[in-house]
Amino acid sequence: MDLIDDDLLSELGDMLGPRLDTVIETFVGHLSTYLGDIQQAVASGDLVAIRAVAHKLKGGAGAIGATRLGDAAAALERAAADGDAAIVATLAAPIPALAQETVAALRAR
Repeated sequence: MDLIDDDLLSELGDMLGPRLDTVIETFVGHLSTYLGDIQQAVASGDLVAIRAVAHKLKGGAGAIGATRLGDAAAALERAAADGDAAIVATLAAPIPALAQETVAALRAR
Protein backbone atom coordinates (compact mmCIF):
# COMPACT_ATOMS: atom_id res chain seq x y z
CA MET A 1 0.00 0.00 0.00
CA ASP A 2 1.25 3.44 -0.88
CA LEU A 3 2.22 5.89 1.82
CA ILE A 4 0.20 8.65 0.12
CA ASP A 5 -2.86 8.42 -2.13
CA ASP A 6 -1.51 10.59 -4.95
CA ASP A 7 -4.87 10.63 -6.75
CA LEU A 8 -6.66 12.05 -3.71
CA LEU A 9 -3.89 14.55 -3.10
CA SER A 10 -4.10 15.65 -6.73
CA GLU A 11 -7.87 16.10 -6.47
CA LEU A 12 -7.42 18.13 -3.31
CA GLY A 13 -4.82 20.24 -5.09
CA ASP A 14 -7.27 20.86 -7.93
CA MET A 15 -9.98 21.90 -5.47
CA LEU A 16 -7.90 23.87 -3.00
CA GLY A 17 -5.04 25.18 -5.06
CA PRO A 18 -2.34 26.75 -2.90
CA ARG A 19 -4.52 26.31 0.21
CA LEU A 20 -3.62 22.61 0.09
CA ASP A 21 -0.25 23.52 1.58
CA THR A 22 -2.05 25.14 4.51
CA VAL A 23 -4.23 22.06 5.00
CA ILE A 24 -1.17 19.79 4.99
CA GLU A 25 0.76 22.00 7.40
CA THR A 26 -2.25 22.16 9.72
CA PHE A 27 -2.35 18.37 9.76
CA VAL A 28 1.41 18.20 10.33
CA GLY A 29 1.04 20.68 13.18
CA HIS A 30 -1.54 18.46 14.86
CA LEU A 31 0.57 15.33 14.43
CA SER A 32 2.93 16.08 17.30
CA THR A 33 -0.03 16.50 19.64
CA TYR A 34 -1.64 13.27 18.42
CA LEU A 35 1.61 11.34 18.77
CA GLY A 36 2.27 12.71 22.25
CA ASP A 37 -1.28 11.95 23.34
CA ILE A 38 -1.04 8.39 22.01
CA GLN A 39 2.29 7.84 23.75
CA GLN A 40 0.95 9.18 27.04
CA ALA A 41 -2.27 7.16 26.80
CA VAL A 42 -0.38 3.95 25.97
CA ALA A 43 1.96 4.52 28.93
CA SER A 44 -1.01 4.96 31.26
CA GLY A 45 -3.09 2.20 29.68
CA ASP A 46 -5.94 4.59 28.88
CA LEU A 47 -7.70 2.76 26.07
CA VAL A 48 -10.50 5.32 25.89
CA ALA A 49 -8.01 8.12 25.23
CA ILE A 50 -6.09 5.99 22.73
CA ARG A 51 -9.29 5.27 20.84
CA ALA A 52 -10.23 8.96 20.73
CA VAL A 53 -6.82 10.17 19.55
CA ALA A 54 -6.48 7.34 17.03
CA HIS A 55 -9.87 8.33 15.64
CA LYS A 56 -8.73 11.93 15.17
CA LEU A 57 -5.49 10.80 13.56
CA LYS A 58 -7.36 8.43 11.24
CA GLY A 59 -9.68 11.21 10.11
CA GLY A 60 -6.96 13.76 9.54
CA ALA A 61 -4.74 11.32 7.69
CA GLY A 62 -7.62 10.12 5.54
CA ALA A 63 -8.61 13.66 4.64
CA ILE A 64 -5.23 14.37 3.05
CA GLY A 65 -4.59 10.95 1.55
CA ALA A 66 -2.06 9.70 4.11
CA THR A 67 -3.21 6.14 3.49
CA ARG A 68 -0.83 4.04 5.56
CA LEU A 69 -0.92 6.38 8.52
CA GLY A 70 -4.72 6.44 8.40
CA ASP A 71 -4.84 2.65 8.25
CA ALA A 72 -2.43 2.35 11.17
CA ALA A 73 -4.57 4.74 13.21
CA ALA A 74 -7.72 2.79 12.28
CA ALA A 75 -6.13 -0.46 13.47
CA LEU A 76 -5.08 1.23 16.70
CA GLU A 77 -8.59 2.60 17.20
CA ARG A 78 -10.13 -0.86 16.69
CA ALA A 79 -7.70 -2.51 19.09
CA ALA A 80 -8.40 0.12 21.75
CA ALA A 81 -12.14 -0.34 21.25
CA ASP A 82 -11.67 -4.10 21.67
CA GLY A 83 -9.82 -3.49 24.93
CA ASP A 84 -6.65 -5.30 23.91
CA ALA A 85 -3.87 -3.35 25.62
CA ALA A 86 -1.08 -5.65 24.40
CA ILE A 87 -2.05 -5.23 20.75
CA VAL A 88 -2.56 -1.49 21.29
CA ALA A 89 1.03 -1.11 22.46
CA THR A 90 2.30 -3.14 19.51
CA LEU A 91 0.25 -1.13 17.01
CA ALA A 92 1.16 2.23 18.55
CA ALA A 93 4.92 1.64 18.47
CA PRO A 94 5.54 2.18 14.72
CA ILE A 95 3.17 5.13 14.34
CA PRO A 96 5.74 7.90 15.09
CA ALA A 97 8.14 6.63 12.41
CA LEU A 98 5.27 6.21 9.97
CA ALA A 99 4.13 9.76 10.74
CA GLN A 100 7.64 11.05 10.05
CA GLU A 101 7.76 9.21 6.71
CA THR A 102 4.34 10.57 5.83
CA VAL A 103 5.32 14.16 6.59
CA ALA A 104 8.45 13.81 4.46
CA ALA A 105 6.40 12.40 1.57
CA LEU A 106 3.79 15.14 1.82
CA ARG A 107 6.40 17.87 1.87
CA ALA A 108 8.31 16.32 -1.03
CA ARG A 109 5.30 16.25 -3.34
